[in-house]
Amino acid sequence: MNLRWITIVGLLLSSLAGCSSLSSVDNNVPKVMISEGGVITQKGAVYTVKASTKLVTPKLGQYIGFRYAIEIPDGASDELKAKTAFPITARMTHPKLINPATKQATTVSTWSDTMYKHDKNLALWQFSEPYELVSGSWVFELLYKDQVVAKREFTVANHEQLNQSLKNTFETAFMLNSTRSWLSQNGDALVCDKAKSKRCLQFSSTEECNQTLSRYNSMCQQIALKQMGRGDEIISAKEEMKEYVSYFFYCMHSARINEAKLDKKQVHTCLKG
Repeated sequence: MNLRWITIVGLLLSSLAGCSSLSSVDNNVPKVMISEGGVITQKGAVYTVKASTKLVTPKLGQYIGFRYAIEIPDGASDELKAKTAFPITARMTHPKLINPATKQATTVSTWSDTMYKHDKNLALWQFSEPYELVSGSWVFELLYKDQVVAKREFTVANHEQLNQSLKNTFETAFMLNSTRSWLSQNGDALVCDKAKSKRCLQFSSTEECNQTLSRYNSMCQQIALKQMGRGDEIISAKEEMKEYVSYFFYCMHSARINEAKLDKKQVHTCLKG
């Protein structure tokens, strides 16, 4: 058994077993669930979210942020159950922003907001001034009673400010976002549309294959991400994407082998034949 197989199967079994939260649940704090985040465009009263895993390229006048819902946890106090609106503090940690009018520099911005007991809440930061469009890491947090209840990290890219080295880095991230988005819709089909793959993985039909492997799509994307860039050799964005896709398919095959208790050596020989 080679190292690649050991590593991926270890991650796979860990993911299949599930995991518990490292932090305890506070029954007196509402639960916040982020549904989507990225660049947000406003047209009248309608806000449209262009979902992104992390990298965003907002323009002046657009927002970054996320849509979220809140739930009252089991065992909550009667006071919390009775609430429909919750005062919060929004906090954005960002690269240094220097206001040209005041010459003041800031790296953290906070403001008061309110979240409501429904699933249409929006957390928004607007790029209203040119000096705010700074490339780098932006971390958006919501705090209720001084406790962080929601957090989303963004990598903002303003191409006019990027040197070539950073542009190469962002190019890789762009390609990764695009590839992951595409695999989310088509990953299992890429395996199941191939007669050899269905035969080697012992599926009786394309439908059975799709139904089975679709359960592992998201998990295998995460495992592929963890495996990327583990070597010391610097590779191009295109090569990184090939590596990512390779790990993704290896994970999908491993998931089927583990689930159906197939002979991994026979399956790999079959797939290579």
